[in-house]
Amino acid sequence: MEAGAATDQAGDGGAHRAHPGRPGRCCERQGEAEELRASYDSRIAEANAEAARIIEEARAAAEAVRQERLAAIEPEIAERRAQAEADIEAARERAMAEVRSDITSIAVGAAEQVVRASIDEAAHAQLIEDYIERVGN
Repeated sequence: MEAGAATDQAGDGGAHRAHPGRPGRCCERQGEAEELRASYDSRIAEANAEAARIIEEARAAAEAVRQERLAAIEPEIAERRAQAEADIEAARERAMAEVRSDITSIAVGAAEQVVRASIDEAAHAQLIEDYIERVGN
């Protein structure tokens, strides 16, 4: 072997080359590099874990805010529902009162015609039917 040439000491195809005058220095630097790499990998894993924890905390906080807001508006929703039901009931009552009034008007009108005409049963029934049809249109 020549004195200035690098030699393959480990038989690894030249991956570890000895440096003349600095035996073992390459392995020391490789060990340092591996330690640095392991340290960086560890830091990256810690950062990823921290990021996942922060994201989970944010999700939990958002869900808590959502639940809080739902709880806050629940009384208003119940109040509006009760008001809507009361409005529907009032409208139904008004419609029923109007129908009763219409029926009363029809009956009174038919009775007036019957009293004025003083006719037999068949004519009386016909007068009522005619009046109902006329008022209904």
